[in-house]
Order: sequence, then C-alpha cells, then structure tokens
Amino acid sequence: MIKKLTLAALVAAASQAALASPNTSIIQFRGVVQGNTCDISVNGVTTPTPTTVTLADALAENLTKAGDTTGETDFDIELKNCSGPGTKARASFKGGNGTTVANGRLDNLASAGAENVQLELVHKFSGAGSAIAVDGDQSALPYVDIVGGAARLPYAIRYYATGAATQGPVEGAVEFTVAYQ
Repeated sequence: MIKKLTLAALVAAASQAALASPNTSIIQFRGVVQGNTCDISVNGVTTPTPTTVTLADALAENLTKAGDTTGETDFDIELKNCSGPGTKARASFKGGNGTTVANGRLDNLASAGAENVQLELVHKFSGAGSAIAVDGDQSALPYVDIVGGAARLPYAIRYYATGAATQGPVEGAVEFTVAYQ
C-alpha cells in the first residue's frame, strides 16, 4: 500500500513539475536605419545652414503688460524630395545657440537688448496659430501629410511681453528636429 501511495505521489509530483516548468521562446527585433527622409529648408534656405527670420519692428507701446504680443512673422519649414516610409512629418523645438527658455518662450539674447521681451513660437496649422512650448511637451503638435514627396510646416514667431517692454534689439534661436510617421 505504501509503495502504491509513493508511486502515485511521484507520478503526481512529476506531472506538477511538468506543468510548472517555464515556457521559453524567442523574440526577434528587426528595423531599418535610414538617412534623411526629406530635403529640409526654412524659408528657402536649405538646412543645416542656419536661417534668420527677421521680425518686423515692434513698438514698445504694444508690449505694455505681461502677455501682450505683437509683430507676428510667418515662416515655413519646407520638406521636399521625401522618400522612405514616412507619410507624415512634424517638427519639435528646443532652445538653440545659447538661448534660454522660460515658460516655453525664448529669452532675449541681444546685447543691450529690450527688457521684458521674449520670443514666442507659434504653429499655424489651424490658421490663427497656437503657442508652442519650446523645450516643453510638444506631443500634441499635429503631423502634416507628405504629399507628392513634399510638405509645408507653417510657423510664426512673435514678440511676447513679460512686463512693460523697453526699447532695444531682440534675438533668440531654436533648434528643430523633424520627425516622420
């Protein structure tokens, strides 16, 4: 009787061990590293050459209190000769060339520059435009369709008052990256 119980216990233990043994398998990863998908230019100047967008002169009287904006100047990031798997593109921005960013806007870098003035980047995808938080979360920015190997990403830059502005030059810079989907 003991031999039968022992044999039954061994069979039960062996079947439990078989059920509890780990299953293993393999996951393979594959991808492709591609070069630039499009030729990129800003207002007709091919990157990586830096581009200067010149804002219209602004009057200090239009920048008297925090939140006032003026002098909105449009510019485009243009994509041409696009190839590869991406059918949509968007740009993201971070402070560049020594520009510091406060509250998503570019601080004025100009020597003896206007005080209480920042530069605010705006996307123009839906017409009127919405501010872009430079160095912030830009995941809500829309992708633009690449059609016929080309796309236009419309933006603008404007003066933004942090208080009553004083006279003087205003300068800032952003670095941008184009992502494809």
